[in-house]
Amino acid sequence: MRISFNWLKEFVDIPEGAQELANRFTNVGLAVDALETAGQDSVFDLDIATNRPDCLSHLGIAREVGAIYGSVLRTPKFALREAERRAQEVFSISIADPDLCARYCGRYIESVKIGPSPDGLKARLEALGVRSINNVADATNYVMLELGQPLHAFDADTLAGQQIIVRRADFEEKVTTLHPRRRTSCSKAQISTRSLSGKPRGRLAFQRKRRIVSNAEQRLRWRASRVIAPQL
Repeated sequence: MRISFNWLKEFVDIPEGAQELANRFTNVGLAVDALETAGQDSVFDLDIATNRPDCLSHLGIAREVGAIYGSVLRTPKFALREAERRAQEVFSISIADPDLCARYCGRYIESVKIGPSPDGLKARLEALGVRSINNVADATNYVMLELGQPLHAFDADTLAGQQIIVRRADFEEKVTTLHPRRRTSCSKAQISTRSLSGKPRGRLAFQRKRRIVSNAEQRLRWRASRVIAPQL
């Protein structure tokens, strides 16, 4: 897990430098595989144990830093303005395999203009090994790195039947991702989502520019409207 030192400092006060913090990470069981310089930032490459999914985000690591130094954690504050139109009026969600996905939610967003992300956001993502795609895809990746919440954004205009189906991937099913690249599923244990027309989510998610569906997944998943955020 690549973690930005500067990003951590937005959540918690750190009285020491990056190298000193790296030593403290090791002492509390967060193995540091590498410490790199990225412009004006330092990036930790942490080996997160499988029993610490709470540390798979900058907020989670910042919570650990707060415990190390006795500092107060500054959690993000959000102001959400709800519109009158509800997401369920635009699209529906069905879960074909509840044993793998117990919950999947969505939110609908209109009047979205897709374009390049601000330079600062792109630089932060790329320092952490995430390629910039566009402002919508980058926003979902940013939230995942910050809060540990995977998100997906999809074009609501491409949802045939205005329905999202959450299911296992078919054996050797192929999907074109945003890279773009054709990928083949290696097992039926993987979850894939499709509209009623059978079009797989992936590259087609960003072919339109007006409306978005945005979703989150945690072993649970969500979706919104005219922009949808990809998982692959």
